[in-house]
Amino acid sequence: MNVDDYRKAYAAELEKQKQSGATSEFTTMSAAGPSGSTPSSAPDAIAGEIGFFRDPTQTADARLAALRNVQTATFMGPGFDRYRSAFRDALRAVATNDSDQKLRAAALELLAMDKDEVARQLLVRGIDDVHHAIVPLAKAIQLLAFDDHGPIITVARKIMGGNFDVDAKEEALRALASDPGADHIFAGILSDRSQPKQLRSISASGLRAVSPQRFEQVARSIVLNENEDSDVRAECLGALNHLRGYAAKVDQGFADALSNLDLTGKSAGLRAAAERFLRRKLD
Repeated sequence: MNVDDYRKAYAAELEKQKQSGATSEFTTMSAAGPSGSTPSSAPDAIAGEIGFFRDPTQTADARLAALRNVQTATFMGPGFDRYRSAFRDALRAVATNDSDQKLRAAALELLAMDKDEVARQLLVRGIDDVHHAIVPLAKAIQLLAFDDHGPIITVARKIMGGNFDVDAKEEALRALASDPGADHIFAGILSDRSQPKQLRSISASGLRAVSPQRFEQVARSIVLNENEDSDVRAECLGALNHLRGYAAKVDQGFADALSNLDLTGKSAGLRAAAERFLRRKLD
């Protein structure tokens, strides 16, 4: 069942239970409360779950269960609209002030996916000062990237220019794939043999996206450099091979140089990529 079908079925079931006066499985679960306790006043199941999630006196596991219940209810679509403001407020309160880090991270992620301003502020604050971080740096960049109109490009450039771990730089490079002005960053990393292989791989994809012509120049030099890493050479050649019509239009000099390379002892991936490229050139 797809999301739309699930939403329709869920809303129909709630309406059916409401009209019949019967108690639905969701209402029964909510009335009892995720922790098994019975709230003194919970006339509305979804509102009760939101309140339970926000309640710091309840156990973390029970509050996470309540959060999952509310997330399920969001499939109601317009039927959930009257709860959205309260749910957003609860998420903001938990993400900002709660004492449980796991709950804060869960709330922050949901807010970030909704491009929430409070989430953006919390993420940037945590990136600027690790003492205020709710999630690891790489995760923070990933969440900030949901809002492509936010400060993600500025933050990603800062990460790439600083002394940060590889995981954080991976996420920063992925975010920069939407920045047309990041070609020099991608080209610099792709060309730098001292960079971790995974960063060079992401940079190859990023450079190909923002500047195909510059990618072609850098990739060709890497492919023909016999001192380069075989896997990086194979990836670059494979990407060149997939540029629309590239093999047919490439100058014969590059094809000749490629055919004259000694690939003995090199990776099977590089040899296969070279064979495919030259075969396509001949076709």
